[in-house]
Order: sequence, then C-alpha cells, then structure tokens
Amino acid sequence: MWAAAETPRGSGNFSKDKITFTCSKTSPIPCDYTGKSTLPSLGYIFSFGQDNNKDLFYMTSKGVYRVVRPSLCGYTCPIETVSPPQSSSSLQLKRPILLVLACLLFLSQCFRL
Repeated sequence: MWAAAETPRGSGNFSKDKITFTCSKTSPIPCDYTGKSTLPSLGYIFSFGQDNNKDLFYMTSKGVYRVVRPSLCGYTCPIETVSPPQSSSSLQLKRPILLVLACLLFLSQCFRL
C-alpha cells in the first residue's frame, strides 16, 4: 500500500512512500499472511469510507477492515495521545460481524512526507 502527498498543495509535485500496517493484537479474526511478507494480505481494495462515528473502513477481497489508532498495533505516532491500556476482560467489540480490526498507519499523517 502506498501514500502520496502533494507539496506544495496544487503544484502537481507528489512524494510517495509505502504505508506500514499490521493487524491489531486484539483483532477477533486472525490476519492472513502470504509468502515471506511480514504484512497482512488484504487482497484487492474495492472501496473505503467513513461511518457516522468517523471510523474509517476498507472493503477488500479478504474482508472489511477498520482503521484503528497506531498504538493498538505496536506503532508509535508523535501526534497520538495514548491512554493506559485496558484489561483484556474489558475489550469488547461493538460490531463484531465481518469487522476485522486492522491497523493502517498513514505515514503521511504521522510523519509528513
């Protein structure tokens, strides 16, 4: 997966970089890894969107993934405020149907390209 940023805005000059991502350790469905890759296999991305709660989702050929904060996946982001971790007994999913927690760390938001 790739991200790009136009600098300066409106210039037509883009810089690109790979996006690092992984599945959350609290994901109810295990991730599918293929080959020697350390990245989960999402398959083809068909669509993405945002719900009324401002949660971001990706619909792929392997399932539906929700974008979560980087700290849930072991990443650090200088603009994220991290709260103390919850106990495993208090981790409950609101919508477990076809929802796989996935971390998609957008480097363009955490670290300006």
